[in-house]
Amino acid sequence: MTGGLRVAGQAMKNYGARHEVISNNLANISTDGFARQESLFERVVADSKDALAAPIVKSRPDFTPGPPSLTGRPLDLSLEGSGFFAVATDRGERYTRLGSLAVDADGMLRDSAGHLVMGERGLLFVGDKPVSIESDGSVLVDGSLLDRLKLATFASGDEVIREEGALYAARAGAKPNFVMERPIVNAGQIEGSSVQPVSELVQMIAALRSYEAAAAAVKSTDRTVEMAVNEIAKV
Repeated sequence: MTGGLRVAGQAMKNYGARHEVISNNLANISTDGFARQESLFERVVADSKDALAAPIVKSRPDFTPGPPSLTGRPLDLSLEGSGFFAVATDRGERYTRLGSLAVDADGMLRDSAGHLVMGERGLLFVGDKPVSIESDGSVLVDGSLLDRLKLATFASGDEVIREEGALYAARAGAKPNFVMERPIVNAGQIEGSSVQPVSELVQMIAALRSYEAAAAAVKSTDRTVEMAVNEIAKV
């Protein structure tokens, strides 16, 4: 009975965690560049004796592209296909799908959160001359090639960790791929949130019902254990 109680208790935690993931997705329906998190069940057996170990929930980004939002700004960029823009932060190199760029007072190219945008040869100083981005990521300053945007891909969402805003960091041991079939860079638009509200709501209802079923199982098992203890006490 204690094994069943442990499994039911873990199931409650699982569906509670899944509900949190879905709630966060729904809260970011309008967040540009937001990649919805998907929750997955993963069985973890602590040791060979723990045959009743319940699966746990983990989440990872689902990088299905969000719909494009047309802006007409030449430095608003979206990526067609898998990939990320690389930016420099105080914590090191990070990755984002949100390509709303601007030139700061020092002539440096930055994203909308103020992070320095990276090119293949380093940070991008464009000065005060006209800047344009080609579909292959080439950065042109006054019509002359300066560099190409540093674009990265990862094998799957398991290799990145979501941080604040639209930033992602590589997990320990994961290596971004910079030598790949480069995604197409589209200027004049940014990527919207990939969250599909109807789908998320359906999943939320399913998670709540599963949580309630697990809670009922815990309550029933707990009551059975209590009855058994009382009967033993009478012996």
